[in-house]
Amino acid sequence: ATAIERPGPRLRAETARLRDMIEAAAETRLLVLKSDGETAVTIYRVARFGSFTEKRVELRPGKYTAVGSRPGYRDVRIEFRVPRSDTPLTLVVQCIERI
Repeated sequence: ATAIERPGPRLRAETARLRDMIEAAAETRLLVLKSDGETAVTIYRVARFGSFTEKRVELRPGKYTAVGSRPGYRDVRIEFRVPRSDTPLTLVVQCIERI
């Protein structure tokens, strides 16, 4: 779209909107992960974090899946979305149901 010599107002507006969306998607957002210190936590396609009580992670906006596992307990799976806004996000991942 930027290769067009004289774009009309509609194309200019759409190009600007797309540029803003790309910039927003590239910025990371803070996610505060909380757990019980015994549940091993993984965020698919990001990292295995192991056991902890609180951890801060920078993620790009989008959909993610967190998984918690603990011997003798049912695994938990939480699907969540990191918004484009600066809204702080806290996620609690704990295995609490005994098998």
